[in-house]
Amino acid sequence: MNNASRTDLSSQIRVSIQINFLFILLITAFLGTWLAKFYGYYFSPPLYEGQLLVEWVRAGLNPEPTERFVYITLSILIPILTLTSILLHGKYFKIVNFECNRESTTSAIVILFLFASFIWSDFIPIVLGANDRSNKSILVLFCVGVALLLCHRLSNKTKFSSHFTEKKSNYIVVISLVSCHLLQLFSWRLLSINSVDEAGDWSGAWTFHADALIYSLSQVINGKTVLFDFPSQYGYWCELAGPIFMLIGFSIFHLTLFFAILQSLSLGLIYYVLFNNVKTPLMRLCGGMSLITLTFGTSLYFSGINDPYFQYWPLRFFWPAVSVYMFYVFSLNKSRFNSSLMTLIGAIGALWNMDSGVFIVIGFGAYLFLGFIISSLSTYNSEPSHLLWKTRDYLTALGLHIIILVIVTSIFSTYLWLKSTGSINSFWLFSYQSIFYKMGLSMIALPHNLHPWMSILGLYLLGFISSLYIWIYTPNPSPKNDLILYLSFLGFGLYFYYQGRSHVFNLISVCWPSIIIATIFCDQYLRSIRVSGISKRLFYMPVPMVTIGLVCCISFFAHTELMVTSIFQKISLFNVPNAPYVQDEISFIKSHSTLGRDCLILSKRQGIYYAESRKSSPMKGPGLVEMLLESDRVILVNQILDGGFDCVFYGVGEHTRFDIKIDESMLHLKYEIKDVNKESTMLYLVKNK
Repeated sequence: MNNASRTDLSSQIRVSIQINFLFILLITAFLGTWLAKFYGYYFSPPLYEGQLLVEWVRAGLNPEPTERFVYITLSILIPILTLTSILLHGKYFKIVNFECNRESTTSAIVILFLFASFIWSDFIPIVLGANDRSNKSILVLFCVGVALLLCHRLSNKTKFSSHFTEKKSNYIVVISLVSCHLLQLFSWRLLSINSVDEAGDWSGAWTFHADALIYSLSQVINGKTVLFDFPSQYGYWCELAGPIFMLIGFSIFHLTLFFAILQSLSLGLIYYVLFNNVKTPLMRLCGGMSLITLTFGTSLYFSGINDPYFQYWPLRFFWPAVSVYMFYVFSLNKSRFNSSLMTLIGAIGALWNMDSGVFIVIGFGAYLFLGFIISSLSTYNSEPSHLLWKTRDYLTALGLHIIILVIVTSIFSTYLWLKSTGSINSFWLFSYQSIFYKMGLSMIALPHNLHPWMSILGLYLLGFISSLYIWIYTPNPSPKNDLILYLSFLGFGLYFYYQGRSHVFNLISVCWPSIIIATIFCDQYLRSIRVSGISKRLFYMPVPMVTIGLVCCISFFAHTELMVTSIFQKISLFNVPNAPYVQDEISFIKSHSTLGRDCLILSKRQGIYYAESRKSSPMKGPGLVEMLLESDRVILVNQILDGGFDCVFYGVGEHTRFDIKIDESMLHLKYEIKDVNKESTMLYLVKNK
């Protein structure tokens, strides 16, 4: 086949992909509207008893049964409809000659849909970290103009000049990304106990977000067992990471250092995959800076919210990021061993944090199942299969996928059973998923106007369609094609986090797979244009991704002074606590802790105090921050008033008291005040004889 023929076929496939994308998009919009009306007509909204929850969280109850039904149903139907559409398109609509203007038209429509919504939303202002959004349009237009010039220049060059070679530019990109990553780490993600505070910007960051995950870790490193002694809102990562802290000892610095290592490792693996699939230095820079700016809560920090949000960064991010690297390795060398490693990573990720890890399992399982279907159709139609793996290979890998999941889950369950010398509490397995996602605690409905969430889902759909088209209709599908397909599956799954609580910060958190997909697509366009595989009239296709990359670069470098200042402040104030009462309360607890006796800590920062004092809680059940059911609160209050604890550290005052609605007069009848800390924020109570 000559070059012209290959170019025509490529044009045919691209236009077919775009037409199918727009068709499926219309079908999705129609089905989504119809399913919402269908659910509302035939199903009564479930009644959730707010009284089941503790009083202080009831106001946040906002169930979304219709939205959840529509999204889950479409997640099942759309892949089936897409595969059917692609197969029928290839069978009944034979190749016709598409002129360049036809491709320009469909490409412009696709780009307009995917990226126009970013202009009018709060996505870009949040990324920029600007409180005043009045000038954001001017800045975006400036970035669009620069992106147009860069893409036009690159599309007309066959190679870089000798004075600025591609190799040198890649070195500059790598050095820039590493420098930005280190600056991000040391400015606000490596912390110590002196950073723990309750007032100002830090309010809630330690008291609620960090303390919830630290409580589970504090119990494990002091001998307790998850699902037997306590439930864990953020998965069973505490059991997997606990031995590390038993070895090195716990401190806030050790914890944040451990998280920083996970952050560096996960981003490093993502960059490895990105750089092996993206060759244009400009796209490497745009994709890399976008990932740095949009991950690990950087946009929160730039917006003045000093919350490291450890429960997502790196807790929910690490294993999905590792899975992207492992899948890329698998795509380069499809073997049963690599397939099994991929499944093992999914199994560990699901145990580590079910909310994100389960989508590694589902995404890879869906990939294997789809490979089985496509290879079966190829065999059934007696067509020469060009797939590297055949039907039996996919079926074997799918069987191993299920077997390994069962084995890993069984081993972990047996480990918990042996460690706890009892059976696990099955109610705790999915209790938090039920409270948050099913009952709707802290949920926020999806915006119904044109919004970037539609564009991000649309990009996953485009990735899915293009991967299937290339997989079925081209003679040599590349590993890059498989990677885009897996990223699309993974992105669809991680998107559930935003679908439940549809805040723009959560959208930023879950969009990282779409950044990788968009960067790969745009790099392909630029390189194809430069070798005359695509008309130069399509040079504008990478402009939106380059624009977002430039916005992220501007945002990051605009806040460089903030980060550098933060580093020097941390060095100069290393031994100065933000809140003196925190250190005083820890010292107070340690001074009254005796060997063999565990006291109940009834205060804010409960998990941090247990971890720092090397003590476990004498109560069985969730920690205070994770105590969402009224029944758990009643059990704890009754146990306290019945004198069920030998000693209690009771927080008082605005910054330390955790109000569980207990009758303090009854409390003082059962317990005697033995001591008060220097800051007068905590009481040491001992049970009356």
